[in-house]
Parts: sequence; C-alpha cells; structure tokens
Amino acid sequence: MATPNSPQNTTLALAPPFVQGATIPVIGAHIGIPLAISNLVPDGLGARVRIDPPQAGTVDPSDTIVLMLKGELAPLDSKLVGNPNAPIEMRIPVGRLNHARVNELYYDIIRNSQNVGSSTPMLEALFNMIRPGLKDVRPDIVGHSELGMTLADEIKNGVGPGFVSAQVCFTYPYCRAYDTITLKCNGEIATFKVGANEAPQPPDPGSAAPTTVCFTVDRAFLDKAIRPSGTLDFSYTATDQYLNTPDPDAVWSTSQTVDENLAGKRFAAMIYRERSNDPNDPSEIIDLELLGKNQLQVIVLTNDPRLLAGDVIDGTYTASAEGKPDIVVPLRGVVEADEFGQKKVVILWVDNDKVIAGSTVKSVYAVLRNGTSIGQSVAAMARVVGEGGPDLLRPRLQKSVAGVLDSLNPSNLKGANGQVEVLGFRGGDEVKLIVEGALGAGSPVFDFKPLNTASRANFPLNSACLAANMGKYLKLRYILRRNGKLYDSQVLDASVKRIADYDPALPVPTINMETGSALDIPKLPQGTKAQVEEWAHQQDDQSGSLKYEGFDKNGVPVVFQDLIDQPLGAGPGLQRDAPLEWFKTLQNKSTVKMIVSVNYDGQPTSRVVLPIREYLINTTEELAIEQKTMMLTGLTVKTNVFPLLRDSPGNTEKRNATGGELPIKYRSLNSNIASVDADGKVTGNSDGDTRIEAEDKTGKVVAYSVSVRNVSQLAINNTPQTFNSAVYWMSQVRGTPVTAAAYNNIIWMYGQWMPIYKHYWLCDQQICGINSRAFFHHEYRSLYCADPNADFAGAWCLIR
Repeated sequence: MATPNSPQNTTLALAPPFVQGATIPVIGAHIGIPLAISNLVPDGLGARVRIDPPQAGTVDPSDTIVLMLKGELAPLDSKLVGNPNAPIEMRIPVGRLNHARVNELYYDIIRNSQNVGSSTPMLEALFNMIRPGLKDVRPDIVGHSELGMTLADEIKNGVGPGFVSAQVCFTYPYCRAYDTITLKCNGEIATFKVGANEAPQPPDPGSAAPTTVCFTVDRAFLDKAIRPSGTLDFSYTATDQYLNTPDPDAVWSTSQTVDENLAGKRFAAMIYRERSNDPNDPSEIIDLELLGKNQLQVIVLTNDPRLLAGDVIDGTYTASAEGKPDIVVPLRGVVEADEFGQKKVVILWVDNDKVIAGSTVKSVYAVLRNGTSIGQSVAAMARVVGEGGPDLLRPRLQKSVAGVLDSLNPSNLKGANGQVEVLGFRGGDEVKLIVEGALGAGSPVFDFKPLNTASRANFPLNSACLAANMGKYLKLRYILRRNGKLYDSQVLDASVKRIADYDPALPVPTINMETGSALDIPKLPQGTKAQVEEWAHQQDDQSGSLKYEGFDKNGVPVVFQDLIDQPLGAGPGLQRDAPLEWFKTLQNKSTVKMIVSVNYDGQPTSRVVLPIREYLINTTEELAIEQKTMMLTGLTVKTNVFPLLRDSPGNTEKRNATGGELPIKYRSLNSNIASVDADGKVTGNSDGDTRIEAEDKTGKVVAYSVSVRNVSQLAINNTPQTFNSAVYWMSQVRGTPVTAAAYNNIIWMYGQWMPIYKHYWLCDQQICGINSRAFFHHEYRSLYCADPNADFAGAWCLIR
C-alpha cells in the first residue's frame, strides 16, 4: 500500500508489463501478440497491456506511468497512477508494433518530471502483421487460393491396400518456422510443426514468395479417415506460433478428393488407350501425339469374378485443367459375354475434343445390377501430355448465313470466298481448302498457300462453282501442313441456295428489246430476235429451254418450243430468232408468254425459270387497199330481161383489202354506177364515178374510186314493125343503134340462146348492105339482113 509520505527520490523496482491475451510460450521471445488482440480489437485502440501495482508505498496517485517500446522515443501510452493499489491498463496503438524484430516493452514511472523507475526485464514480444498464406485472392472459389497442397501420387491416384505412407507438401506465402499445419482428412486431424530450418525463423516475417514444407502421412491416419463414400477429402490450414490463422474469409485450403480402397474391395481402375493393340502404352499418360484425331479409349477389364454379363458400367470421365472449368463426360456400357460365355472387355469412348492438353484426367465407374450399385471402382488417373493436332475450326463460307450461300447476294454475283483461319498459326504453316461438291466445276482444286498476317487464307469459289452447286449441299474443310505433318480441320456443311423461279433479280426476256406489254407482230422486221440479258452465274456449258405459250385463232392454247434442255450458247445472255410466222397464227389481241429456264447444274429437274415476259399481241396488219382509181371502160350492154351468162370484158374488176381484222365487208357508195360483192369484185352498172369502201371487224374503213364508162342499157320494143318504124321508136326513146360491137357484147354476156321468141331490128344501118337492114333471127339465133320495109320484127336500141 502506497502512503502519502513516499520518498521522493527512491529508485523503484518495477515488474515488467504483460500483454493481455498474448500467446505463451513462443520461440524467440517471451510472448507472441496475435492480430486478434492487437489490430482487430473492436475499439481499434490496439493491444491491452496490464501493469500490476508496484510495492505498497512506492508510488503516488499523481505519478505518471509511461509505456514504452525500446528504440522509440514516443511513448505507446501514458496515464496517472490514480489508485496505486489497482492494476493499470494501457494500450499499444495499432501500427506501433514491428513485425520484423523483437518488440521490447517496458514502462517508466515519472514523478515531478523525474524518472523514478523503469520496469525490468523488458517484455519481449513477437508480432506478425501478415497472416499465413496472405490474402485469399479468389473468393469465387471454395478454399483459400494461396494455400497449396500437393499430394504424392500414391495418394492422389487413389490409395489401395498396399498403401503404407506418403508425403503431403504444403505451399503458402509467409510460411515461418514453428507454424502449425493442420491436415484434415474426412474430419480427422493430423498436425505438423514447421521446423526451424524449413522456413524463416522469428523475427523474420517471412516472404510473399511461397514456401513449401512436406510431411509424411501414414496408413494409420488414413485408416481412421475411412468413410462409406470411398473417398478421402483432404484440406489444411496453417497457424503461426502466435495463433494467427489464414484469411478469416477462407481459413482452409481448397479440398482435394482422392479414391480410397484401403480394404481392396473396389473394382479395378479403368485403363486409358490412345490406340488399340498397344499393351506397352502406360495408362497414366495420355499422349496427344499418339491420340491424333482419334477418340480416347477408356477400357474396363472384366476379369473380376464379381462382374457378370449384363452388368452396367456407369462412369464419368473428368478432365481438369488449371484456370478452366472441368470437362465431365458420362461413360456407360454393358458387360457382354461371347459365344463361349467369356466376358468381353468393355471399351468406352471419349471424344477427341474432350482430351485437353495439360489436363489431369480422372475416371471412375459404378457397377449397376438391376439398377442397383454393387460397387465402385478405383479412380483411374492420368496426365495429358504432348501437343495434339491443332484445334482447327471449320472454314468459313463468307457472305453465307448458317452455311447457306445466297448466290444472288450482290457480293456473290462473281463468286464466293472460302476462308481459312488458323488460330495460333506458326511460321511456315500452309493450308489448302477442300471443296466436296458437284463434279467438275462444283469441286474446285486448290494448292497449299501460306496464311497472311491475320492468320487467314482466302480461296475464291468462282461463279462456275456456285452454278454447279446450285440448290445442292457441299462440304468444305481444309488441310493444315505444319512441319511436314498434315492435319484435317472440322467440316463445314454448306449449301448454295437455289435461285427461286421468277426471282426479280434475274433478267426478263424480251422480243426485239420490247420491254412494254404490247407487241405489234406485223411491224416486226424479218430477223427479229428474242433476247435475254446475261443472268447471274451464266456459264458457257449451261443448258436450258425457251418456249412460247399463246392462243390460236380459235382461242385454243398452243405452244411453240424453241429449245428443250439444249445448250444456251456462250453468252453473254441468250439471243434467238423470234418465231414471227408462228406469232401470225395466233389470235389477235391475245397474250403470248415467253418462258426461259436455265439448268444451272445441268439437270432439267432442277431448272430455274426466269421471270416471264407476257405480251398482248396484235397479229393484224393495218387495213389497206390500193388507191388507184379503178377504170371500168369496157363496152357493156346491160339488161335485166336475159339471165347473165358471163361478165362483160372491162366491166368488172376484183380488188381486195389487205390487213385488218376479219371479216372484211365491201360496199359501194352508189350501186347504180358500180356495185361490189362480198369478195370485193366491182361491176360497172352505168357510166359515172363513185367510191368503194372496205370495213374490217373493228370498224376501220378504207376506200378507192371507180370510174365506169361505155355502159348502155338494152331497150326492147316487142311490137312487130318495119325498120323505119324501129328507128323512129329509137329516136323517141333517145337511143342509139345496136352496133356490131354492141351485138357481140350481148351475145357474150347473155349467149345466143337468150329466152326470146321474136325477131328484133338492131336499128343499125351499117351492118348490112344498102337495101337491107340487120335483125336478130330468134330461130337461128344469129344476125341476118332483111328488107327494111318488112314488118315482122320488134326493135332493140341502146340507152345511156
């Protein structure tokens, strides 16, 4: 107990301070200060230091206690003694402890500004600012990312009945001597102490460079860890001697699971084979060079008597590679027996692309009988080594969609492009595109060529290739030549989209370059051509068809087939003589279609029809008739009394209209002067001029002039009389005599046997001699002369 009368200048004997919660014992100092009591205290003021009361009567309440760290001038903490009989709590502020040396703590008592005592001996404390393993930098995975553990192959590849012991190595940054490593296996614990010479000793704080320490795990430990699961799950943690653990967010390492068959009851492990019939091939190594492009064989031996025919092998293949997600492949097969009852080896297959360079492979299986598992296998472990064939992607068919090429895409009108890209290509690499399409032009052959700086090579597929493969499937792949070895790429299944019939991108055929909807056949010149402009992907050896569809004069559909799957020529386009004569046989104002089809691939069954040209045709010429005046001037005697035997020479003429639409009708504007029959024959009826018109079915009219001359009407007087009386009568009717020419015309037109029964004076004085006159003798049907005074005959004369 201190008293008010304590000596002022007495040197005090003071016990050393003590850090509450410190780790005792530690190697290299009196105590260890873990982070939990220093940097991580809830109030953030640092570690708590307890100073016990000095001997009674040695300190005053007004004395000051100063907590110090050797080698530093600034105190860690200070306060008045207050109650000299009570322990005093002081604090070590966060950040004041040094993790690279021994921290020596002491305190002084100050009275009236004089140091009246210092604690002895100094308290030696060790402090680690950085935890074992540093910080977990992969919070996305379970387990501390920096706590590495390496299991010996005797453990990693599965432990069997012959297991005795094996090493387990632990690697982590800031590993220090005297760390405690706690290995957990299926919940069972084994601890190991890092030796003084295995890692930096205190106060060395260690290094961010990982340190590896190894310890032996024996059979007894694993026997304790046996569980029904048949696996051993290993993980560990490390604690420094001050009881600092790794990152609190991930105290334990990532776990590693291995197969456990210590009792020897599990089925035999699978066997890996890159190729058949190679018994010397170690199963623990999968060599990609040997595997090539083949599937990996995973073999289950069936000599275990517990296996029966019909048992199902239900397994998994797992490939694990650093930084990549695991690849898991289910494996399933059935144990079969041969004809002698011997069980066959079960061979399962893993696709080539699931065997990853640098990966670790693990395969296990269960044996199912009637759907129930009767046992598990030992895991088959292997390392994938070597460099397999490069992963060659499919070539590209540029400007295609999902491998389908539109040959009418403007970019493809001159051909397409097959592009090869080799990722990670090397100097000297060469590639060759292989096209498996239609024979001939559809499967072009290329040579090897180097890749450009963008790791690509282009192979043009010309228009002939597209045409030959029109509407067909084709396969594209390529061969990589590297260091004298050849590697095949994956195959691109492609196709050239068939051009649709009537596609508007194709040319429309024309006749005489007429692009309108009407075609006037009569106006087309001889040699008129049917034309088609060059169509997409036209080739010299293409065949096709050209036909016309129309209607004949009776409206019946008719076809003119110009070409039927025949060569279309060298182009460009197509040019043929138009069938003008056939057009003329078609119904006027009807439609005619021009249909052209192209056999791109040479097969009529896959022809492509171009857009159809349809015309409304006119097959009729313009209605026309000769315009020259028709002259009918032949001497003609007309009468309605006698039936006409024949036309009078020079009094008739036939003139027909041309062109127009049938039927053609003729008419005279004055039938009294000239008449016209249905056939266009004109007959003069009296002297004068008139016009003849021709009208077609459409109502169009053409006309010409007719001039009629020398036409007389035969006047007949049946009263018997003398010649003079007949002449007198002629004068009364203003007639003229029937001349010899007129008489001959009457006989020509009406014949000798006219139905008359009398004699008739001709009233002509020139035909007979001086004392006689001419008359028509009806009995002899001829001209005779008689005494003019005789009164036995009637009279004829001509009236105009």
